[in-house]
Amino acid sequence: MKPLPEFVYSARDADDNRHRGRIEAPDRQQAESLLKQQYANLVQLDEVVTPDKVQRFLNWITPVKGDDLLGFSQALASMLEGGISMKRVMDILYEDIEHPALRRVVSDLSNDIAGGQTLSQALGKHPEVFDDFYRSMVKAGERSGNLPEMLRRLADYTEKTEGIKEKVKAALTYPTLLIIFSFFLITGLMGISVPFLQEIYGGLGLQIHWATNLVVVVGGLLGSNIYILVPLVIALLYFVGRYFSGDKGQTMLDSVRLRLPVVSELYRLLYTARFSRTLATLYASGIAVLDSLELASDTVGNRVVGNEILSITGRVKSGEQLSTCLRDSPHFTRLAIGMIAAGEESGDIDRMLHKVADVYELKVYNALESFASVIQPTIMVVVGLAVALIIIVMGLPFLQMTGLS
Repeated sequence: MKPLPEFVYSARDADDNRHRGRIEAPDRQQAESLLKQQYANLVQLDEVVTPDKVQRFLNWITPVKGDDLLGFSQALASMLEGGISMKRVMDILYEDIEHPALRRVVSDLSNDIAGGQTLSQALGKHPEVFDDFYRSMVKAGERSGNLPEMLRRLADYTEKTEGIKEKVKAALTYPTLLIIFSFFLITGLMGISVPFLQEIYGGLGLQIHWATNLVVVVGGLLGSNIYILVPLVIALLYFVGRYFSGDKGQTMLDSVRLRLPVVSELYRLLYTARFSRTLATLYASGIAVLDSLELASDTVGNRVVGNEILSITGRVKSGEQLSTCLRDSPHFTRLAIGMIAAGEESGDIDRMLHKVADVYELKVYNALESFASVIQPTIMVVVGLAVALIIIVMGLPFLQMTGLS
């Protein structure tokens, strides 16, 4: 039996609470009818294109990244500003784009636009590439008749967010590689060198110190069971990764990020910058306040903070100022809230939110430099001490033999 088409939707109930999800139906009309029976207002409904095996493989091996979307948005805006038709733009992009997964998506967009769909409708079929934020911005541009300008804003937003993301990645890459290298170094030392020294001690008939014996036992276990331990470690990492990629695991991980000493402050700066940049871009694009908050909650990068932002939408709807609502949150600083309040008082909140984002992105850069300057030597010292301790402990029998211990 052929599976039913799947649609992603966004709707509001009678209390104006937003709901998002997926629904299966024979066609768009029936999906719309079913949702209108459940909800008072259907905001958005898009059919999802189920990727074929080739597309799924391409998405897995070469996912579309922020830099790819940046180039796509910039090229699209430039050609539309030049008066080129949307269909022709897509055909040109298809010939120009080298990224295999994005190329196939552009091909689908071209076909859908040729079939009479708007760009936002065509993008809605590819939620794995174009998120709610991107599609909402494009839809706002279509409604206002200024799509190229909206695409420029999307490109600027993507450029800034990708810039800070690359800074974070660069700051964490070296410590991560150092930790992995250290793990293999110590494991190799314990699993290969220790059993070798054990044979020497046995041949010489040396009395083994208890600390040396402990290292010998651990090294023996590693050396004799290495072919069992490696697959077990890989399997453990796989299942841990699967758990933390799910809803419960991701929420737990996000909660831990906000509690870790030193690192939690860095994450708070990052979330403040991301929230402010997203909200400023949405406000300036004319998207409604409640919709802007809900979209910003999705892009902030932390489910705990995102849920907290969602929880204040009701208060904002009832007339409270955004800055007043944020004062109850432990995740936004007094400085950021004060700047937002000043923007509300002056009636220029989107410009002030951009300033908040600029300030906190700079704070993130400075914090990353400080973090890197501390964490790298700390890891090297800890690893050096661990290796030195193993060498000293394994040398105790020789010291005992020479009477130096």
